[in-house]
Amino acid sequence: GTWSALGPIDGFTFSVVKYRDTLLIGGYFDIGIGTTSLCVEFYDGDAWQPYGEFDYGADVRRLRVINDTLYAVGSFSSVDGQVSNGVAKRVGGTWVPVGAFPDPGQIVLDIVEYRDTLVVIGYVTFPTGRGIAYLDTDGQWKLLGPGILGGMSGAHSLAVYQNDLYVGGQISLPAGNAGQEIMKWNGTAFEGLGQGLQWSENNTSSFCDVRAMVEHDGLLFIGGGCNYAGGIPSHGVAVWDGTRWCSVPGQPNQQQGIMGMD
Repeated sequence: GTWSALGPIDGFTFSVVKYRDTLLIGGYFDIGIGTTSLCVEFYDGDAWQPYGEFDYGADVRRLRVINDTLYAVGSFSSVDGQVSNGVAKRVGGTWVPVGAFPDPGQIVLDIVEYRDTLVVIGYVTFPTGRGIAYLDTDGQWKLLGPGILGGMSGAHSLAVYQNDLYVGGQISLPAGNAGQEIMKWNGTAFEGLGQGLQWSENNTSSFCDVRAMVEHDGLLFIGGGCNYAGGIPSHGVAVWDGTRWCSVPGQPNQQQGIMGMD
């Protein structure tokens, strides 16, 4: 019932994942070691140890295990001596780049596999749009749909739920996006989720944010800074059942079960 320290860690941790039998962290560690940075470390039972070398000043924003392969995404432009555009995977005992963008300097925030294709979000740009990309069969990252619209909009998290790709972040409905703070890609186009997520009820002019999404007990749990989900008070955690917004189980002063529907 108490917390125990696993450290010390010299830097900032953005992501934690268990890969096979090993605990790993991704972030921004031990800056200033020669011309490289340590952005991924593993716990050996006593201390944190380096897990590959990234370019100086880089970071890893997210670690994910996809089909028993470990992926890292972030702001790095090289990994284990190879040129990379912010996406890498672990092969054997080294990191290798994944795909190529039209321009260098991309910052990738999340990655998932959707219908046998890798999808990433972040500060990724293309001549016709920005924000979200898929890995084509030619090994190139390409814009998914129209991208994320609006100069202040940006995606921060991804999830696959009920065979649809969910995209969350600071996403503006008035800017032309299909949803407010969250939307889903059905394989052809983006769709909104009812009224979406809002800082205050019926307010689409102010941003909140979606930082994390996870499926649990058949529901999609969404975490961020939003206070309303489809008109239902959410207070930082919202629940979507694939069709409608629901109350959060165990949340005080709210009736359990379905609270409403958009």
